[in-house]
Amino acid sequence: MKLFSERSVQFCKKYNHALMFLYAGFYIPMYFWLEHREFATYHVIDTKLDHLIPFSEYFIIPYLLWFGYMAVGFIIMFFTDKKEFIKMGFVLGFGMTTAIIINYFYPTMVILRPTVMPRDNFFTDLVIGLYKTDTSTNVFPSIHVFNAIAVFIGLYHNDKMRKHKAFMIGTFTLMILIILSTMFCKQHSVLDILGSVCLIAFIYPCVYIVPTLVKNKKPVIVWTRRPGGVLSSIIRNLLG
Repeated sequence: MKLFSERSVQFCKKYNHALMFLYAGFYIPMYFWLEHREFATYHVIDTKLDHLIPFSEYFIIPYLLWFGYMAVGFIIMFFTDKKEFIKMGFVLGFGMTTAIIINYFYPTMVILRPTVMPRDNFFTDLVIGLYKTDTSTNVFPSIHVFNAIAVFIGLYHNDKMRKHKAFMIGTFTLMILIILSTMFCKQHSVLDILGSVCLIAFIYPCVYIVPTLVKNKKPVIVWTRRPGGVLSSIIRNLLG
């Protein structure tokens, strides 16, 4: 009994970062409450570029692969790098909470979905099913995009995973396809994606750069690189 108790304590200490999952108890109810709440006015997020992007039902595949992408990313991070898992959790939590607040005070929506499907096939059936289960409201910034980027960044900062170039290149490719899918499936506008990228650009230094500078007692200069500096560095490391 004592041995079992000691092992239980060790297990809890080893995986105490599982407490991060408690955030889901806040976010999921808030998300569905916001989705089903009817606001008097919705602000349409729309650009001319959105209407130039053609609808493509085939992008429903990477769109739906997002769920597996997120699950696998969480499992890998949880069991391979506790410190980076916690960082990723903070990024995700901050971003999703920000999205909830934005859409509460500034309700948004898109009017981009085709009224009639241009084709009749298996993929359009999947899109129709998506439209029935997911509203076109509360879209700015895109959580689909934000979370996809956040998980990739988490995996990139995981030393055990970053050395597997093929895996990281595949993950990066899938992330890009997921981002594109939100526009080609007409779930989000270009502005929603830009909003997600800007939110990541703000949170990233707060979680990954500033704490390190403070710990090393170096001057905190939040952002000294060019806007594309981090992305270009990631691409060079993936291809190098």
